[in-house]
Amino acid sequence: MRTRGKLLGAFLGALSLAAALTAAPSPALADGAQIDVSVPTTVPCFVKHDGTVITPSSWKMKNTGSEEVSLGKISVTPHDKKIGLSASSSMDDGAKSQWFSYQNDGSFSQAKTGEVLAPGASVSVDWSVGKLDAAANASTLKAAANGTFALAKVDFTFGQKQAFAVWYSDGTAGLYKRLEVPAVGDTFDGRTVTKVVTGIEDKTELFKNDGDVTSVTAVDEGIRPRTTSEWFRTCYHLKSVDLSKLDTSRLTSMYQTFYECYNLSSLDLSGWDTSKVTTMTGTFYRCQSLPSLDVSGWDTSSVTSMNQTFERCIKLTSLDVSNWNVSNVKYTGEMFYGCTRLVTLDVSNWNVSNVTNASGMFSSCASLPKIGVSDWNVSNVTDTSGMFNDCKSLTKIDVSKWNVSKVSNMDSMFSYDYALADLDVSNWNVSNVTNMYRMFYSCSSLPSLDVSDWNVSKVTTMEDMFSGCSSLPSLDVSSWKVSKVTTMTGMFRGCKKLPTVNVSNWDTSSVTEMNVMFSGCSSLASLDVLNWNMSKVTSAWNMFSDCNALTTIEVSRWDTSSITNMQAMFSNCTSLASIDVSHWNTSKVENMSGTFSGCSSLTSIGVSGWNTSSVTRMSSMFSGCSSLTSLDLSKWDTSNVTNTQEMFSGCSLLASLDISSWNTSNVRYMEEMFKNCSSLVSIDVSGWNTSNVSFSGGLLYNCSSLQSITIGPQWTKGLAGSGLPDTLYGADGTAYAIANVPAGVAGTYYTKAEYVPQAKAEYVPQGDPAGKDDDKASAPEASAAGRDNKSDADSIQDTGSENGSPEGSDNSEGPDSPAANGQDETPLAA
Repeated sequence: MRTRGKLLGAFLGALSLAAALTAAPSPALADGAQIDVSVPTTVPCFVKHDGTVITPSSWKMKNTGSEEVSLGKISVTPHDKKIGLSASSSMDDGAKSQWFSYQNDGSFSQAKTGEVLAPGASVSVDWSVGKLDAAANASTLKAAANGTFALAKVDFTFGQKQAFAVWYSDGTAGLYKRLEVPAVGDTFDGRTVTKVVTGIEDKTELFKNDGDVTSVTAVDEGIRPRTTSEWFRTCYHLKSVDLSKLDTSRLTSMYQTFYECYNLSSLDLSGWDTSKVTTMTGTFYRCQSLPSLDVSGWDTSSVTSMNQTFERCIKLTSLDVSNWNVSNVKYTGEMFYGCTRLVTLDVSNWNVSNVTNASGMFSSCASLPKIGVSDWNVSNVTDTSGMFNDCKSLTKIDVSKWNVSKVSNMDSMFSYDYALADLDVSNWNVSNVTNMYRMFYSCSSLPSLDVSDWNVSKVTTMEDMFSGCSSLPSLDVSSWKVSKVTTMTGMFRGCKKLPTVNVSNWDTSSVTEMNVMFSGCSSLASLDVLNWNMSKVTSAWNMFSDCNALTTIEVSRWDTSSITNMQAMFSNCTSLASIDVSHWNTSKVENMSGTFSGCSSLTSIGVSGWNTSSVTRMSSMFSGCSSLTSLDLSKWDTSNVTNTQEMFSGCSLLASLDISSWNTSNVRYMEEMFKNCSSLVSIDVSGWNTSNVSFSGGLLYNCSSLQSITIGPQWTKGLAGSGLPDTLYGADGTAYAIANVPAGVAGTYYTKAEYVPQAKAEYVPQGDPAGKDDDKASAPEASAAGRDNKSDADSIQDTGSENGSPEGSDNSEGPDSPAANGQDETPLAA
């Protein structure tokens, strides 16, 4: 029976003493009988003619209800104060006992109240009622001849103690179990009550999100929670918790009990009975101030979920869970994730045969030098993603005997294990794996890796799989069946010791992304990808960037009709002497920034037939192609191009370039477009429209062989700041300060007077376009005014990039920048 409120509802077991004069008395309650304390019961007593009181002996009171009850009060009501009656009784539940005595005046004394009767429990009771004094009670005994009469009534008040929590004005809180509950504003336990919550044994989220509580203590014994789920979740200012008096024998859930208790610095739960607990998910998640935790004696035999149990307990240096019984556990995902200072952890004897998800289990345990899992039975595990991710101190791990036949996800399983130098996975059955994303990412110390016999036929992603494996001298993947793979982005990126990799027979018909696939493979001298099916590939930016040992690559048969991004595709392939891309279908390509940037050995590139109608970005496309002597781009459609920054910068052997008919009406960025084209003799941009150009500084900077430039009526930007000499000469020999070259007027201008077919000596200084009033500004003054006349805007870089920066910048960190070619936001190990 249970009621809620300030005073817990109680029931009365009215155990009445009644005496009767009979010839052969027979007690209504037999010796050894049992009564239900939840209902009123009469315990009859008989009086003999000599005053002896007869009572039943060794009877029991039993709790037949579903909740605990407690003996809260005993009272005696004599029916006749003239009767000199005394009585005593003892109760014994086999472990505890108590006694009390009472007199006919209603007074009594007792050793103890508060005896708890659990559901179904009983208490043995022995009564002893003193003999009536015949002389003193003669009239009473004489009256008894006419029948029975009551001697006295003894009332036992049984009630249910209530478990409740009290918040105090000083930021502390207490847990209690009593018959009476205080109210807000009361002084209780010497402090002012600000909040009360009852029924806490079945309460979840007891203190959740409480930003004021700093200390919680279980004051009373007998509090028996069934759950502590989210009790202290996100109590960011909680510093101390004393729950040593809790009876956790019926506790089943510890879900996120201390979740994100950032400031909790001490916690003793070593005595907790966890035998019935089924979930420990997130129990100590981000308890980042706890330096130690004793859970060594916990009985975890009933637990099924341990996801995130100790995640990000960053101050723990050791944790003894060696004797834990995890035989029923199914989920250990991120169990020790982020325990960055943990240096010892013994799980070698764990029975993980029922575990299905071990994702991120030891992820970011950066100080663990070893993890003993060699004998683990992982035959039921389906997810090992991130399991050993970022275990930076791990040099060896023995998983050679693991049965991984049910695993489908190996995403980032060993990624960032920089020190890992010994790993044998050669016998693994990976036939059900679909995800190998970043599986060995940045395992930069691995000297060998045998995956030659792996069945990868179900894998769909291999992105960054071997990226950063910079110590691997060889890798045999020649027999792999990759027909279901859709992304190979970064797959071999940074494998700088690989001289070759045999992927010639790969079926790439499902692949859509090959970005940075071989980027940084600086020892790769040859690569056979001629027969690859590229029909679904949409993005190949930086695919071969920084493959500076690659001399040839045959890609002439590739179907590139779906590609939209070729940014930096071959950038910095400094040894590449020839490449045939003449038949490529580039009709969907939008980004050609840096495609051939830094290909310093290429003498020619057959791209005259390329369809560039969709291209918007051509920045740095041929920059650094210092051996290029000719380039036919005359028929290119540039009507959608917005960025040509540094497009031909550093093409030092390029003597001519026919781009006169280009449609540049949408171009905004032209900075340093022809910078360091030191062999360029003339340039005709007569058909160019520069009305939308915002930045053109250094357009022709250091074009030391340039003799003439031809502009047309839509050239509206002038030539100031272009890097040309301060004085230019018109076709009629007129000398112009560069700032005074007429904008929007077609004409050819020469860099030196001797280059003019019919040279004339007339000079038009700045401020005098008609050539008059020469005394107002001398030629040297005009020259000084025009020298290096770059606007502030010339220093602004194009921020348009793949990462969502504002349109137009090709700064050093943007994806169009040659310096950034082949890089992503995650650094690789050296």
